Amino acid sequence: MKFTPYGPKRFTHQLQGLARLVKQKGRGALLFDPGTGKTATVIDYISLLAQHGGQEVTKVLVLCPLVARDTWLHQLGNYLPPSVDYWAEIIGGSGVEKIDAIASRGGRPYQKLADGKARLRPTRRQCDTALQIHRAIDLVTRPEYPRERLEELGIAAFSSPNPKVQLLVLNYDSFSSRRAIRHRRADEWMADAVQRYEPDLVICDESHKLKSPSSNTSRAVARAVKFTPRRILLTGTVMPHSPMDVYGQWRVLDPMEFGKVNDFGIKKPATWTGFMQRYAKLGGFQGKEIIGFQRLDELTQKMEKLAMVVKKEDALDLPKTTDTVVPVAMTAKEWKVYDDMRQNLVAKLEGDAFASAELRIIQMLRLRQITSGFIKDEEGNHHKVGSSKIDAIKSLVHDTLEAERRIVIFAEFRWEVAAITEALAQKGTQVWPVTGDTPPAQRVDIRKKFGDTGPGSVDRMVIVAQIKTLSVAVNELVAASHAIFTTPTQQRDDYIQARDRLNRVGQTRPVTYWHMQVPGSIDELVMHRLDSRTELESTLLNHIYKKKKVTSNT
Repeated sequence: MKFTPYGPKRFTHQLQGLARLVKQKGRGALLFDPGTGKTATVIDYISLLAQHGGQEVTKVLVLCPLVARDTWLHQLGNYLPPSVDYWAEIIGGSGVEKIDAIASRGGRPYQKLADGKARLRPTRRQCDTALQIHRAIDLVTRPEYPRERLEELGIAAFSSPNPKVQLLVLNYDSFSSRRAIRHRRADEWMADAVQRYEPDLVICDESHKLKSPSSNTSRAVARAVKFTPRRILLTGTVMPHSPMDVYGQWRVLDPMEFGKVNDFGIKKPATWTGFMQRYAKLGGFQGKEIIGFQRLDELTQKMEKLAMVVKKEDALDLPKTTDTVVPVAMTAKEWKVYDDMRQNLVAKLEGDAFASAELRIIQMLRLRQITSGFIKDEEGNHHKVGSSKIDAIKSLVHDTLEAERRIVIFAEFRWEVAAITEALAQKGTQVWPVTGDTPPAQRVDIRKKFGDTGPGSVDRMVIVAQIKTLSVAVNELVAASHAIFTTPTQQRDDYIQARDRLNRVGQTRPVTYWHMQVPGSIDELVMHRLDSRTELESTLLNHIYKKKKVTSNT
């Protein structure tokens, strides 16, 4: 069958990814580096499925981080052809409202209003239920959502009362709750609701969020999709911490791939214990700590059956990137606080024979806080230790990068964001803080202003953001060619994703990443761990990739 993608011309690797999904009947993992167009590829597959799949309505469920929900609505308008009528909806509200909304979307609970837009309409049966909980919040009906944002997203395109594609967007946190609802847990109710919805396709965007084998989210999602024939994983960081991160994701994609045959000749789904014993080296306390890895060639060979890897440097012609370390000299007072805390932690850890490696890393969080300029006491209050790193950032922004119109600063802690914002604003620069508390509508407005560099736009603008808030589903940061990382994060996936917000399609200038580090401190250790993990993941993915270069023809 001939298929012509709608919108911008696709790169060769995107067409190859689409062909791979078709060949594998909608079961696969697109391990594309951030910024290489995996979303467009999977929307092309949705379009193909809607036009040639034979279903009256193709039901698609997108699971993604909270910050990525709006992006899916926007991207549908960019890549789904006008000939494919669709309804796109963000499922929000309370846990109970989400559960009911998902389970009830098999029909067409819409009505077309005089303004030409379709809106949710509860059926009489639903309104008569005892709970009366059919009040799902979506972008179309949310009254506080800015009208101009709705127009920007092209909400009018979502107005078909008889859609060919019905797409629901749900954030991963919807599966995390264990609170009791009647006689069952909320995560179990949600999993069953997805099964009752009977989606034709489930897309797990940023699937590395499912890496934890013991999390409620990972378990509930695996249960929810076990009867769905088509499942697609999308991520650019499939192993943010170690090869063990593969298990939680493949449990959703294909739990049989890493399973084994029992004594009766029946292949059983993989278990975490079996996966860990097969591919990890165990030791430490009671022989249960992961101290290394083994059989990685076998692991990557199994992944290769369903995964396609695309490296940014081979698929796209992007400007070069440069990493520059900015040494920050702490004062004698700051070093004293740091050394006192370090000695205190050493004493605690040496006195606790049962302390795990993970616990040790958590304990060292306090040292990272000190290098950022503050310390948190037992009551959770913040106390300023010094301003050496903030002063260094201020000098970098106002002196070294004085000519730059757009700069992004990624911080780890909210205290950092507030302190840096205050310090930079003193010289009259427009500084916009973004934290987990920033309302979604305000984030959209900040990103829009930042991305606008045309006539009449803001002359100079700096965004100071918690790294988690702008590391996913953000394209406007290509307006900047300089990013500053203040305190190194321990979350490698957030770090890689944040870097790629600048180095992606649309970037026309060389990108420089500035790393603020205190020599001889925990900063250096954390950066070393991030780099070593990067090297390990690259080695494993190169095995899948088989060193095949992907051309970047447009």
